[in-house]
Amino acid sequence: MNHLSLTIHPWIIRLFCTYVFVLPFSSWLASIILAVLLVACLIYKISEKELFRFSSFTMFWLMAFYILHVTGLIYTSDFSYASLDLQIKLSFLLMPFLLDTITVSSDDYRRISRSFIAGCTLLSLVLLTNAFIEYYIWRDKSSFFYIDFCSLQHVAYFTLYINCTLFFLADEFFRLPGYRIRNRKFLIIWMIFLTFIITLLASRTALFAVMLSFSLYIYWLFRESRNRSKSAAYSGIAMLMMVLIFFLVSGNNNRFEKPSGTLSSNTESVIQNNSGSVQHNVRYEVWKNTLAVYGKHPLIGVGTGDLKNELNQQYRIAGFTEGLEFNLSPHNQFLHTLLLLGIPGLTVLLLIFILTFRHAILHKNKIMLALLIAVVINCLTEGILEKQAGVLFFVFFLILFANQQKNIIQKRITEA
Repeated sequence: MNHLSLTIHPWIIRLFCTYVFVLPFSSWLASIILAVLLVACLIYKISEKELFRFSSFTMFWLMAFYILHVTGLIYTSDFSYASLDLQIKLSFLLMPFLLDTITVSSDDYRRISRSFIAGCTLLSLVLLTNAFIEYYIWRDKSSFFYIDFCSLQHVAYFTLYINCTLFFLADEFFRLPGYRIRNRKFLIIWMIFLTFIITLLASRTALFAVMLSFSLYIYWLFRESRNRSKSAAYSGIAMLMMVLIFFLVSGNNNRFEKPSGTLSSNTESVIQNNSGSVQHNVRYEVWKNTLAVYGKHPLIGVGTGDLKNELNQQYRIAGFTEGLEFNLSPHNQFLHTLLLLGIPGLTVLLLIFILTFRHAILHKNKIMLALLIAVVINCLTEGILEKQAGVLFFVFFLILFANQQKNIIQKRITEA
């Protein structure tokens, strides 16, 4: 590093930490910090003369995904919606170009992960405190569940954030040397608390993603642990407590068995008629109508800006009044991209996941693999990459984990 890059690099790490800390609270504030971060990274990469250097070919596919959205402007008619979509997805272009290959040491990586843990934990405490205050005023248990509990953030996204936080805490538990028994017990309590918050958030798909991805990650870390018996005891207790928390807490407001009678901005998965019986599955209706629209535009989709207009027109034809009333999107990332950009868009999106999965498996990058599993599961029922909260999280941590893996490989080569 030259003098300029040596001077600016510590500030880049500080901005990394600030960015991940505020991300759970506000995508808007995180975007402002990201803009400053990108400028700092641009200066750093110019000074290091590595502006067009990338860690893996996956970074090109991330940028290609954004370029396809720009190409979709050619055959779109609603440019206001298209411009908003391009703003939301701008990180697909800028983050790989400017954040990738920024040197992040193991200590820096730990600072970043701990900043994210702190941000998610602080927001959890804020939400819990607010719920107690609301319950004290209104005496309504719904203050502790779902969107009434988490009004500052979409429940699916915040559950995904805590999912990643659990990975980091498990990493601290299994990998870091020097932790005493007392500290490990504290980490278990911390993970149990966040599991409690996840249960209160009550996002069904996201909760399933947590249970699967975190269980797999715990198993992978356990296999690599030197003291397997002690690690197995602690991890077993933690997992048992997490399951117990789910059944005890969700029993008071179980969205797996008791569908809500109204739709919200998060979109319930069922609608009930006046008698309380299930009328029809909303997501099934949305997916069916999405495929009907796609059938009219099978090759290149409807374009970057026309998704809402085309879907609403189809809802009118099908008599799907709830879809019109709530202006429902496909609620499936793969269907959303297929309808928007057709076969090219879906192909690039699948390549991003497939190549990243392949990279994670080849290099035994367990945390990246676990994150991908969680994201893919969430993509089945949410347009995770259609909101700032999803894009800012996914692209950043994908690059961070890839960067960390590159540093580990370089360290192994140096030591060999």
